Amino acid sequence: MNLSDKELRDWFDKKGLLPLQAPVMFDYERWHQLRNEIDRETSTPHRRAGWWALGVAVLAGLIVWAPQHHVASKTAFPVNSARKPRLPALTLHLAKASEFGDFAFANAEGLWMTTPVGSLVHVSSNTSTTNPLWSYNGQYLAYQTSGLYGANPMLHIYNRITKATVLSISAVSYQWQPGHDVIAVVQNSALRLITLQGNVAATSKIFPGTVDGSVIWSSNGTYLAYSLTEGTLGGRHDVATEVMATTAGFSTPKTLFIAPKGDGIWLAAFIPHSHNILYWIDEQYSLSFMADGAPLDLWNATTGRVIKFPFMLPYRNYLTLGGGQPWGFMAGGPRVISGGKSVVLINHQQVRRLTTPKGMEAIEPTINPHTQEVAAVLAQNNENAAWNLLTAYH
Repeated sequence: MNLSDKELRDWFDKKGLLPLQAPVMFDYERWHQLRNEIDRETSTPHRRAGWWALGVAVLAGLIVWAPQHHVASKTAFPVNSARKPRLPALTLHLAKASEFGDFAFANAEGLWMTTPVGSLVHVSSNTSTTNPLWSYNGQYLAYQTSGLYGANPMLHIYNRITKATVLSISAVSYQWQPGHDVIAVVQNSALRLITLQGNVAATSKIFPGTVDGSVIWSSNGTYLAYSLTEGTLGGRHDVATEVMATTAGFSTPKTLFIAPKGDGIWLAAFIPHSHNILYWIDEQYSLSFMADGAPLDLWNATTGRVIKFPFMLPYRNYLTLGGGQPWGFMAGGPRVISGGKSVVLINHQQVRRLTTPKGMEAIEPTINPHTQEVAAVLAQNNENAAWNLLTAYH
């Protein structure tokens, strides 16, 4: 059946398979192919299995046309619409590969990856899996599992092409370099750059000093910032530090700003199109134990001034940064941060808190860099979660 783009869209809509408010562009070519696959599947005795595969494919792709009507807190479609596995909201972690279109999620049954044709791949059965993060070309999937008896979490990197785990090391935090198969890893108080090539992972650079735990890349992958710890117990403090990646290597580390004596620094993100940095001051190194979070600060690279925002965000493991992924990396594009009941939109012009429905927790937000529409998984009382459009911007 040859359908026009409009007829194709209407066909999916009538079947109830089209999430009307998901925040991405409609890929007509891909959906024409999917429509033909449905014809083949539904003409066989396996009709029910074919429709279930389509449902998983819709979940995997999250691909629709740009919404024409913007409705706050409009449910797009249930994340737990697939039969298996069940997705309890408060343990839900999501990520989407930028190039291959695969969708990864971690839940009580471990780490899963879906594919555009609707199949499920069980990457790991470890029930403590969190924070899946795709490399920017979508080949590698990094994720964490809990360390034993209070030890640091373990970082694992899975190669989706060879289906092999190519690295497993202890790591406090990690971040892929935009545009490269390079991941910055904080391990045993050291900052390492690890380069991936096929199934080989090799440390290509170790930066001097004691790194306290946070590392961020600028949106173009040129600048790397991290927090160094200086001094001794009782007088220790963190120093926000930056290096620049060049064709000849990395520049000499440069001090950006310094925490008061006895305090740490946790870096959140570079502001797109600038060197301005969002961060927390970790007073007496105690923020990880503060359920209510801490004020989010902004350091201005041009003036050296600090702006304090009048809202609290939970810290460290409760932080999610979206925008560079899962919709594919866009240099200098807007990003979103969530923590608890707060979602913060970041672009080169503003840092703005968005509103979530009363009593709802916002998990794993993401943003369409072209329309600045923000979506997140909203959860309440540990019920199963659903993707929701929080707010629409133009």
